[in-house]
Amino acid sequence: MELKFRPRFKRDLLKLKGKKELNEQIHSLIKLIKSAQSISELPGHKFLDKYKTRLRIKIKLNVKENFRMGLIVKGNSIWAERILPRPDFYKFYRR
Repeated sequence: MELKFRPRFKRDLLKLKGKKELNEQIHSLIKLIKSAQSISELPGHKFLDKYKTRLRIKIKLNVKENFRMGLIVKGNSIWAERILPRPDFYKFYRR
């Protein structure tokens, strides 16, 4: 699948520069998304309830730190939209 990045996703990544373990997990997820043939191959994905084309992938660092990567599916391409801490992610997608 083709992976594209929204500007907000890039800004979110810049804010997370100091978290080495998180950046490694994000990098490996990006590789998996690029090599996936279908959405079902993505680990830990789940479509969001109110949206038909948006999904999230869980990223768990430890007990206290959980992040979510927000993706949009458009045809054969996937847009990486946001990467946020869990509470902020669900506030963003509540709109």
